[in-house]
Amino acid sequence: MTRIASSVQHQSLLAELNRANAQLFHTQQQISSGKVATTYKEIASETGVLLSAKRVESRTEHFQLTNTELLSRVDLQDVQLSQLADVGSNLRQVVLDAIALEAGPTLIEEINAAFEGALGVVNSQQDGKYIFGGTRTDTAPVNVSTLSGLAAAATVGDIFDNNTLKPHVEIDEGQTIQPTFAADEISTELFGVIKRLAEFNAGPSGPFTPDLTSAQRAYLESELTALTQMTQNIHQHQARNGLFHQQITKAQDRHDQSLVTLKQFISDIEDADLPEAITRLNQDQVATQAAAQILSQLRSVTLLEFL
Repeated sequence: MTRIASSVQHQSLLAELNRANAQLFHTQQQISSGKVATTYKEIASETGVLLSAKRVESRTEHFQLTNTELLSRVDLQDVQLSQLADVGSNLRQVVLDAIALEAGPTLIEEINAAFEGALGVVNSQQDGKYIFGGTRTDTAPVNVSTLSGLAAAATVGDIFDNNTLKPHVEIDEGQTIQPTFAADEISTELFGVIKRLAEFNAGPSGPFTPDLTSAQRAYLESELTALTQMTQNIHQHQARNGLFHQQITKAQDRHDQSLVTLKQFISDIEDADLPEAITRLNQDQVATQAAAQILSQLRSVTLLEFL
């Protein structure tokens, strides 16, 4: 004998209604969060790939942040080195003019201006830290503040308080640079020339007079080679700084391109297709309503009506 009953139909429709409600809730979550899933368990097959991609993304974003800060520093160094080069070039021109005219009415004033200009560069700061202090960012690299103080120093090396330690900065995987300069590295020669000029001015053959003596003229001529070499070396530091800028910029471009690819890859895995999800939501709502309506109708229909 075949058993006839309505309970099986009720259970089947109830299960379908529960399934439709669960699918509707899941689709609503996708639309509200914008994500395919809210837990890694729901996308277990792709979790390993997704986590690896996110680690690379985080590492790339760290490089971007570091390189952005480095570019700001390197740009500032370029400004400061340009100013230092101008100070050196101007001092050399002042000495050349004095030799050509055999006159130095304002020579010592020009030398003092060169000292103050160089001092302003090497003792410059960024965010309260000395740029050219090495790792001693809390101490002024040059410890004299006047031309007479420079002249009184036993050696030009005694005026520097910076250290020569330079941090290694990783700008890309396996690519490390040291994009900094120390005060004594960039200005020892310039301060050396200024110190010697100040000492000569204060010595027995000085001070420099409106009409240069033969001894004064000969001394100035003897400093021309050092002045020329000094300006060339500062320009070489500028070129090195430009190379740092180029290396950082190229690394930053690579990170920018990699990040675009990574974000798209991650999005393809975890981001929901909202237009598709909205369409599916409408279908799920219809399915849920239909299952609920049929279940409601069956509750009012029993086999007793046919017996």
